[in-house]
Amino acid sequence: MIVRDFNDLKSSDRAVSNAEWTSVRMLLADDGMGFSFHITILKAGSEHTFHYKNHFESVYCISGRGRITDLGTGETHDIRPGVMYALDQPCSYPQV
Repeated sequence: MIVRDFNDLKSSDRAVSNAEWTSVRMLLADDGMGFSFHITILKAGSEHTFHYKNHFESVYCISGRGRITDLGTGETHDIRPGVMYALDQPCSYPQV
């Protein structure tokens, strides 16, 4: 069983950040679960383009609002608390 506390991890090497975002990696590949789990906070008003070359991902919005655009199709979706999106195709390029 793996039990981890977000509050402990946010000051460890599992916390990574830059000026626009912070991500705490609760589970990583070396945990052997077959998936990873991250808690990520994006700075209000910031824009990001992410490239998911080697994995799929799902994201659940807990708070805040924004938009995500699938750069492959141009389709844009509003993101707000309670909304989940899943990158279910390889080489997704969402812009958040």
